[in-house]
Amino acid sequence: MTNEHHRQTLIFILLAYGITWFIWLPLLLQRRFGAEVPSFPLQHFHKKRSAFHSSLLTSIIWAAWHLPAFFFDENLRQMGGFGVVGWLIGLVAGSILLSWMTLNAEGSVIPAVLWHGTFNTVVAGTNADPFVSGLCSMLVVAAAVYLRLQFGTELKIQRNTLFPTIKEKKQ
Repeated sequence: MTNEHHRQTLIFILLAYGITWFIWLPLLLQRRFGAEVPSFPLQHFHKKRSAFHSSLLTSIIWAAWHLPAFFFDENLRQMGGFGVVGWLIGLVAGSILLSWMTLNAEGSVIPAVLWHGTFNTVVAGTNADPFVSGLCSMLVVAAAVYLRLQFGTELKIQRNTLFPTIKEKKQ
């Protein structure tokens, strides 16, 4: 590859990330940005545990992180006991899904941040439809079950040789 090709690729990547953040940053700041902060212990937990078990531990921190929302969000207060159990199941499933995203993005939380901001916009916005919220939450639970069954406790995709990473190309 030539230097010109590298320069064009770098410009394309910077533009793509710039456009993505220009579009998504205001949305993320508006939609409870910061919920990925509890995901940082995932890296610590994953040093001694499987990714799946680390996700479960991270979901405990996530539940504590979201607990204050029950004091100011009327929709959360009106859920009742079964609703809270469903919310916790969705939260654990979301933790598994976001862990999978983060681990397969080599530790980057950018995919998780973008997904979570989009998810919150759809299911937790002030005009969110309860049916759509429930359906989206069920899809997250189904995705988490699929990921656990497909990738085991490490939740890691085996790299395809058709699309090797930069590290694999150097070897």
